[in-house]
Amino acid sequence: MHETEEETFYFEISQVTSQLLNDSDTVEFGKYFVNNYSTRVEKWAYFNRKHCGINTYMYLEILHKNIKHSYLDEKQCKRLDLAIDALMTLVQEF
Repeated sequence: MHETEEETFYFEISQVTSQLLNDSDTVEFGKYFVNNYSTRVEKWAYFNRKHCGINTYMYLEILHKNIKHSYLDEKQCKRLDLAIDALMTLVQEF
């Protein structure tokens, strides 16, 4: 999905679909993927959208949500020392 080179993308998607279709646990999803997504890669593949100007910070937003919900009890932190303490706790756990 995040591949920027078109040739590499098509090589990788063929490998993924063959792995999905050859595994008995994922064959149903493989069929669904082939029917619904592999025929329309120009709509969702990154190599076709890399100059669209879409720039999201999803990973940063997920980290912020995780810090807020896990370390700040879902409250907005107004004190810098509490925010730093929450970040230090997060870093120590990883």
